[in-house]
Amino acid sequence: MSQFYEVIGARGDPPVKLQDAKDYLKLEHTNADDGLLNGILQVALELAEGYTSQGLREATWKLLVDGFEDEILLKRNPVGAITSVRHLVDGGWVVVDSGTYYLKKGVQSSRVALKSGESWPPNTDDRGQSVEVVFTTGIIEKIKKVRLGILMHVAHLYENRGDNDAASSAKKSGATLLYDQVRIARV
Repeated sequence: MSQFYEVIGARGDPPVKLQDAKDYLKLEHTNADDGLLNGILQVALELAEGYTSQGLREATWKLLVDGFEDEILLKRNPVGAITSVRHLVDGGWVVVDSGTYYLKKGVQSSRVALKSGESWPPNTDDRGQSVEVVFTTGIIEKIKKVRLGILMHVAHLYENRGDNDAASSAKKSGATLLYDQVRIARV
């Protein structure tokens, strides 16, 4: 079953801000490279979130799946709450009663699960992305390790501008060694 995730609405504050990066790099100039550093910081943050499958800032997500299953896996962590579950009926979105399901939190991932004696609506359109789950994520507890990894990655990208791609530089900088300590393995 395919899954499609999209961030909707504004995201919370990032764990590393521009001034944090400038302090870590010991940059004494004021604004000369702010645009460049902001771009590097965004790349490092997005790579860290993708690599760890962990929430590094609060966010609201929309997940689209191809249909209902007993449990719907949420591959973003930590999940704070389910905002809504909707499904397509004759091409229009219909909200599923929140009394039908609950949030089943786990260490590695969370799920939308059916309450005892309940069932998913049977009249969902038979097509891709016919079920939508909107949920919120918080910030992982071990943010300090990831924060240092992001700073190490930013430093490597800044010092080696144009020399390599972001994914390989995360490993070269040592950031992935820290990320691996909080990474959620996906099977």
